[in-house]
This record gives sequence, structure tokens and C-alpha cells, in this order.
Amino acid sequence: MRKSFALCIIAALVAISTYTSCTRPAYTNGVAYPNISNLSIQSVGTFVKGASTLITLASSTLADGYYHVTYSITGANHLVDQVATLAMSGGFGTFSTEVLDFSGSNTITIKSIANSGGPMDVTSGNTATFFDSTGLVTADVSGTSGGPTTFRATYVQAHLTGSMLTINAVMWTPWLTTIDLVVYSYTSGQTGTIYFNKQDLSTSSPTSTFNATTSYGVAGNGVAIANIGQWGSITITGTSPTLTGSFQFKNGPDSSMVSSGVFNCPHY
Repeated sequence: MRKSFALCIIAALVAISTYTSCTRPAYTNGVAYPNISNLSIQSVGTFVKGASTLITLASSTLADGYYHVTYSITGANHLVDQVATLAMSGGFGTFSTEVLDFSGSNTITIKSIANSGGPMDVTSGNTATFFDSTGLVTADVSGTSGGPTTFRATYVQAHLTGSMLTINAVMWTPWLTTIDLVVYSYTSGQTGTIYFNKQDLSTSSPTSTFNATTSYGVAGNGVAIANIGQWGSITITGTSPTLTGSFQFKNGPDSSMVSSGVFNCPHY
């Protein structure tokens, strides 16, 4: 009787040790589980409404190869337990989400990574917030006499008419707020920084090197820049697939910053 009881205790201990997290067995095909002890979301790409976005993962422990990744998205879009193919190489991997139909803020959560050995749940470094680029301008704003201190517009129109590039952004709440960026002499595909100074602006030949302008306005407050000497710059960093860049503009007399921000939007 004692011998039988002792054997039962030994068997139980073996079973417990076999199924601890340190020695979790492989599936019946003998393939080890994915090693996700070091895994995080490296970046999430912006997307145009009605398209997918690219997710980049970083891991120093996940071997090169192909995996199944299970993820969910909440927020403007709602996707539950979607499965995509993750391609890992040299410590980084990418996969594409399903089509995202709605503009706005989204949060992605990576739930598990699986190979032919089976899935491993991901519990840290597995969430990230991202936005669409279907017209997006964000900015920090000051000196608005009651206006917002942050600007985030998803209603954005960017057009190239002849040699004039215009970016018009509108935020409806909590106040009707606008930011307009204009480059008067622009060549399609051009990148780089364009400086502007209204006092030096000339659209006729020879065109001033300060060939851009911008304005900021809040309903009920008028245009925040009242001085004709406003100055600043617009920097275009990319034109495909979306127009991306940054801007800043200041009041002339004291060089105080009125607004600085970034834009990312479909164009032309």
C-alpha cells in the first residue's frame, strides 16, 4: 500500500514538472513552441480608409520563418481574433491586417503567435494605438485666446492646381478650427522644406524663395495670426502613397510659436 502511494506521488510530481511553463511539451509532431520571450510591436503603419495596414513586430528570440498571428482591433474598427501570416527575418517581422473600413483611433492587440508546434499567448508589448491617414493633420497650438491647444483634423483636402499646392484641414469640435497650408510654386513629387514670410511673398516672376504661407483660425476668434509678418516653414517628407510632412508658423514681432504640427493625407 505504501509503495503504491509513493508511486502515485512520484507520478504526480513528474506530471506537474512536465507541464510547467519552463518545460511545456511540444505538440505531438515534436515541434517546439515559438519562443516569444522577447517580442514587441515595433510600428504600425497608417492606412487609408478602406485598406489594410502593415504591422511590424520585433523579436530577438523568434526564429526566422512563417507564423500564424492572432490579433484583435478595437476602436473605430472592430475585428476579433483575426489570423494573419507573420513573416520573420533577422529579428523583425511583418503582417497585414484585414481591411479597415472606418477612420479614427484604433488599438491593435496581438493575442498569440503560432507555428506547427502550436500557439503561444502574447501578454506584454502586444498593444499599440494607430490612426488612419485619410486626411490627418495634428498640431500643437498656442496664443488662440480661448481656442484649442491641440488640433487633430481628419477632414483634410490636399490638391495641386497648376503649381499651387494647398492643404486645407478642418476640425469641427470643440470649436470649428482650420489650418491652411499653401505652397505657391510646387512641382509634383517635390520634397524638402519651403520657407514663407508674407512680407516677402511674390507669386510672379521672379518668385520669392519664401513661396508659401499658412493660416490658423478658430470660430469666434478670427485668424489667430493678426500680424502680416507671420513666418515659418512647411517641410514635405514624402509624396507616395500619401503626402506627409510637418509645418510651423510664428508671429512676426516676437517670433512666438502659433502652431506646429504634421500632416499625412491623400492628395491631388
